[in-house]
Amino acid sequence: MNASLRFMQFAMAAVLMVLQPAAHAADGDAIQSHTAQINGVTLHYLQAGQDQETPVVLLHG
Repeated sequence: MNASLRFMQFAMAAVLMVLQPAAHAADGDAIQSHTAQINGVTLHYLQAGQDQETPVVLLHG
């Protein structure tokens, strides 16, 4: 398969992904933005989902 055909396939796949309608979250699943002051450092975090569910913490650095 030549490079231009592969590029066209990639471009069409990218366009289709962008044009797909976004899934709408239920009211209780909306993402909420929060900040916390800990030892003089302000941390920003996001919270989503239901309160009774098991929490998942994702960290990056």
